[in-house]
Amino acid sequence: MKFSKLLSASTLTLALFSTSVVPVFANESSKTVETSSITTMDQLDERFNLQTITEIPEGVIPLEFDSIEEAAKYFLELENGDVTSDLEINNTTQTLEITPFYNTPITTTKVGRFNATSAATLSATISYVAMGNGMIDLVSVKSQAQGNGSWTWSQSSYTIKKLDGGRSIGINISGVLTNIVYVGGVLKQYKYSETVYVEI
Repeated sequence: MKFSKLLSASTLTLALFSTSVVPVFANESSKTVETSSITTMDQLDERFNLQTITEIPEGVIPLEFDSIEEAAKYFLELENGDVTSDLEINNTTQTLEITPFYNTPITTTKVGRFNATSAATLSATISYVAMGNGMIDLVSVKSQAQGNGSWTWSQSSYTIKKLDGGRSIGINISGVLTNIVYVGGVLKQYKYSETVYVEI
């Protein structure tokens, strides 16, 4: 469908990531007391709701822990929100000249923050249509986890809310965030239900 006038430009923001995760064990003595009671794999699974799996999902690089105690400290830090990361988001801007046609989908990438960890972020690829009156209509939302390679994301649904009279849209993206680790050579996964908010 042809535009009635010229769209000057659209800016796409691309998020580039460098990744690693650094557990920060604050209040080490109190955490040692709590994790010292976890001495078997069954106790670790029960305490942190871990599941044993047999295959590594495509593209995943699991974290590796040599001992149950080391893994327990890590998952306790996740629970308490103390795991930090040197994940850097370097935003580069690319300006694209848009051909003079309205109703042509525009694609942009937005970054959202997970509640469970700062070692990964949500990268949402959003397609939308800009109308001649300044309003926008959403076409599609696809998302994935970016950052530490031990995390995966499975999007299940999204809901939208029109803002500023339809000139902007708030999007709640829901899904399951999964952390894959090796504990003493045994492959484990830890799942979180998440809803991440972004705007266009």
